[in-house]
Amino acid sequence: MMGVFSFAKKAELTIERENIETFFRWNRNKVRAFNRNIENGEEFMTWNKLH
Repeated sequence: MMGVFSFAKKAELTIERENIETFFRWNRNKVRAFNRNIENGEEFMTWNKLH
């Protein structure tokens, strides 16, 4: 019984870690897009719209 629980817990942590990685990857893309907007001379408002 305990083995099943720890397996489920481990799976949960793995999913959580993947979600965090996905979140950071998404954030990094957003920052990259923001930097590109600055290079293109776009207004700061475009970044605010992304939030």
